[in-house]
Amino acid sequence: MERAAANDRDDAGAQARRWIARLASGSMSAGDLAGLNDWLDAAPEHRLAFQRERRTWQDLASLEEAFVPATHGIDHAGGPTPRRLKPVATGLAIAACLALVSAMPAVRIWFQADYASPGTQARPIVLADGSRAVLDADTALSVQFDHGERSVVLLKGRAWFDVRHGDVRPFRVRAGAGVIEDLGTAFAVELDGPDVDVGVTEGSVRVTGGTGRPVRLTAGARGRYGSGAAQRLAAIDPALIARWREGELLLRAVSVKAAIAQVSRYRAAPVFVWGDLPAAAPISGSFRTNHPDDALDTLIDMRGLQQMRLPGGIVIVRAPTE
Repeated sequence: MERAAANDRDDAGAQARRWIARLASGSMSAGDLAGLNDWLDAAPEHRLAFQRERRTWQDLASLEEAFVPATHGIDHAGGPTPRRLKPVATGLAIAACLALVSAMPAVRIWFQADYASPGTQARPIVLADGSRAVLDADTALSVQFDHGERSVVLLKGRAWFDVRHGDVRPFRVRAGAGVIEDLGTAFAVELDGPDVDVGVTEGSVRVTGGTGRPVRLTAGARGRYGSGAAQRLAAIDPALIARWREGELLLRAVSVKAAIAQVSRYRAAPVFVWGDLPAAAPISGSFRTNHPDDALDTLIDMRGLQQMRLPGGIVIVRAPTE
């Protein structure tokens, strides 16, 4: 029995190393990442093996260099004039470069993540303590439960948590420069660059930003912090918080660039904004997450923008030309 268990661990370790090698190659597609998710969920020893092998790779000082383009030592100024590429070849080349640029940060996050939803749909999960969570599309988090604390780190995107009670250990979500502590509740957390938004659907939480005193939020209340103190936002109906769980994207007075970023998380291929977009009134509206291209076309038409569609579904949005 012990030999069989050891063989199972060895097999899981070998599979984990193969997955990590593919991640390090930077060639993982959304379908490949979904396959990794399925493998991780298939057996507890798979996730343990992945975490163990991931720590080994993270300890290698050369790992980060795999994601840095080796551009030094290349000088095109005195070289021969490059051949003019055909439009189709140019489009393919641009698409390939943009896809690589888009994939590299996601791969790095995958080395840290215990759970992720790399596709275009939200993903429900159950944590080790029985708490439930829903990860929106393009979201990743890591989990560390020990004797003193249940700790979750939101690495990317947004998630909703329904915390199981009866456990004396505090449940904390770390995002950006601050932390959100459960006080008997269900709540959503969104990481948007350096800023973090929090909304409570039930109960209450304690929100502590990068500096300042903590803020307590109850059902319907919302808060935000960056590197500074947490601030309260206008309260809303709790049923409107994290509506993306129901396939509905609610935009409230956001810039067109932010709206495009929100919609693009539900597309299989990325959307890039080229240059500055003209200043315009903020956008508010409701879109279905299962029809992101319809939402994107609507936003582009509303603001008179231009779009270029490249192979692989990549879209470049830019201001109208004069």
